[in-house]
Amino acid sequence: IYCYNHLSFLSDENRKDGVNFLVFDNQEQICNVQHHFCYYEKVNDRFEFTLNTGKRLVIEKMIS
Repeated sequence: IYCYNHLSFLSDENRKDGVNFLVFDNQEQICNVQHHFCYYEKVNDRFEFTLNTGKRLVIEKMIS
């Protein structure tokens, strides 16, 4: 239902880092996704999924 894509505002920059926010609602549960990213000398992506029940899942990918 909501998305803020910070990465789309950084297309002309050499160093790209920030957070994207996404909110999903299927009328039973709400899921908030935070995508933390840093694209410079290394590529680092971290996704944090949080449900309205308090359950949380974190996935991180790092590539040098």
